[in-house]
Amino acid sequence: MAIDVEQEAPGGRALLLGALLALLAAGTVAFGRVFEANGTTLRLVLAATLSLALAAALERQHVLVATIASVAGLALLIGWLVYP
Repeated sequence: MAIDVEQEAPGGRALLLGALLALLAAGTVAFGRVFEANGTTLRLVLAATLSLALAAALERQHVLVATIASVAGLALLIGWLVYP
């Protein structure tokens, strides 16, 4: 009996997370231009990066669990970092 073993390409996950992080940074920098304060853009990038890290840490969980945790983490981090 053959056993199906799923194999990922080496570095595939890291490449995808890096690309997603670059998209998050570009989007938050573009959105951060709306605010006048200089530190707001960096705090938005930090909040998005930490939300991505939370989703990556929960990748082995159900997709809804990881999504809900990431959205909740992003909302909390924006509330704490951007609008203190």
